[in-house]
Amino acid sequence: MRKLMLFAMLFILFCIPAKASYAKPDVTSGKCGEDVYWNYDEDTFTLTISGKGKITSNPWRRYFDEGQIGVNLVIEKGITSIGKNIFVFEWFGNVSIGSDVVEIEQSAFSDTYIEKLELGDSVKRLVNLLLIPVAD
Repeated sequence: MRKLMLFAMLFILFCIPAKASYAKPDVTSGKCGEDVYWNYDEDTFTLTISGKGKITSNPWRRYFDEGQIGVNLVIEKGITSIGKNIFVFEWFGNVSIGSDVVEIEQSAFSDTYIEKLELGDSVKRLVNLLLIPVAD
């Protein structure tokens, strides 16, 4: 019986990985381009990108929990381009892309689930963008 108990304890200790505990950073806003800014509203689960120009980085990724779903994305008027690999492995609810966006670069939304997409007529260039519709 002791051997069985010892085996069970060793199995739990070494074979079942402990979930790492990560504290969310206190930062919920910042810069993500030369004159482009992000803000995350925890109450509405909305990530808003505003300013002028191209989104060139994705510092909000450190804020979201891995696998967090249902975050809404609003890219406001003034943003003209979404850079490479900006929204990778995200799970969005509603996505609204502003009327000034003219270019969405390669893999900008790679491996990203989007429940509802609002995309204006302003986009002139999509580089290897693959959107897979999900049926209701």
